Amino acid sequence: MKSNIIERLQQVIPVEWLNDWERDELLDHLDQCDSRFEKTVIEQLGVIWPVSPPLCFDLLEKLNSGSASLLPEHISEWVKGILEVYEADGLRAARFYMDDVENNFLSRMRGESGLIFDQVQGKLLPYIRGLSRRHLHLASSSSLSTDTATIFLPAEVVTFQNDDDNFLVYKILASFQCAYIEKDLYCQKNAAVGEVSESGAAPRENMNARDDVLENFFSFFGNQRLAADIYHFLQSVQVVFFLKKYLPGMMRDGRLFFEDLLASRPDVKDLSGAALLLETGRQWLLGLCAAKNAPVLGELAGIVKTLYRETESKDDLFRATLDFYNLCLHDENSYEPGLPLLFQGELRLEAAKRARLARRHENRQKFIKALAAILPPKASSEGDEENKVRDLSVRHKEFSKKLEILNGDLELKIKDKDELTSSKIELDTKIEEIEQRLKELDIIKDEKGKILLKGSKKEQAQSARSLEGEVKECNERVLSLNSEIETIDKKSEILNERK
Repeated sequence: MKSNIIERLQQVIPVEWLNDWERDELLDHLDQCDSRFEKTVIEQLGVIWPVSPPLCFDLLEKLNSGSASLLPEHISEWVKGILEVYEADGLRAARFYMDDVENNFLSRMRGESGLIFDQVQGKLLPYIRGLSRRHLHLASSSSLSTDTATIFLPAEVVTFQNDDDNFLVYKILASFQCAYIEKDLYCQKNAAVGEVSESGAAPRENMNARDDVLENFFSFFGNQRLAADIYHFLQSVQVVFFLKKYLPGMMRDGRLFFEDLLASRPDVKDLSGAALLLETGRQWLLGLCAAKNAPVLGELAGIVKTLYRETESKDDLFRATLDFYNLCLHDENSYEPGLPLLFQGELRLEAAKRARLARRHENRQKFIKALAAILPPKASSEGDEENKVRDLSVRHKEFSKKLEILNGDLELKIKDKDELTSSKIELDTKIEEIEQRLKELDIIKDEKGKILLKGSKKEQAQSARSLEGEVKECNERVLSLNSEIETIDKKSEILNERK
């Protein structure tokens, strides 16, 4: 190991800032570093270490992998961009920035310009709202994600040389995030994790203290980051099936984009364990999107097959995540996260939780406001009490007048009822007389002969039927009046109670 490397490193990072293993690992990386970069890289380590020691190791790994394609004069500007992303969105976003050196840094250094977020926001906003049927928002960020209230898109897309293709990339990224919301990525609609615990995973401490379903689910696993990466990938499988069904044209138009993503993925031959399984699944999914051959799923095929059907329940996804994780148990503690698919973005559990609580608060305020609009105002002073008394006095007078009118109507209805009852009695008497007469005529008919009395009996029968019709009409009128009288009596009772 070169002694001058140790001396230079001590000049930028004091010895007391490093423990033994950190110093040894830094020296190992620097010893492998291209001599052209050595001086500049050590200087930049002095800048990065006080901010984030893990970021230093990530930087050295990226440079030593040979995939950065940087020149020594680019290093300081590249590190500046990395730190800007780190300060804005954290370590994970900074790693994403380093992973795509070409689009995030070199193309801009060459003066190549793509399509910026401000140019597409006006078109994409109504698109995502119509697609999702939600009042979503758009914002630019260094990394792609959603918290279910806002979709965060890259500040610039330079994937292609023309604006139309770059706009398609923006559209694809936004559509995927809409689909994640529709497929309930953060389990905010309805989900249960009880059945999963019965399948073999043991919940961690304080699980019941959480009110977030996805946090509860991840707490079952020893390596929650591995569980989250598996869950996010399997959710992406469902999202791809969903988009190929409902937006087939966009998915066909985006095949070249998906081909580029597939070509940029790491070689699976260099991976093992959980990282190999996840990368195999990711490349298979990109091949499905690009209609190209990709690695065979192998033992993952049965797990992925359970996700083909559309369902509102998360049970299939939870079980598939658990089954996938069980394949990785031997690699649980040594798992090194890989680069997710570009359209996946990153999981933002805390941000999604804040958005859910904000919606809950907003809905509660709307309910309170609507309830206040239909309830009588609460008296807050002596003057309000006086106004309330006067209002009640006016209402009492109005009800008294209405009661007098109703009482008058009631008396008239009762009088009409009495008259109809008398008419009914008279008609009943006439009917009895006619029936008696008919009986007498029957006797006379038998004595005098059927022919002589035929015409007379027919006339009497017609007269009787006419009277019966009149009686029926009277009965109906009496029943109608009785119903009206009962209604008026009920209204009178209600009004008397309010007096």
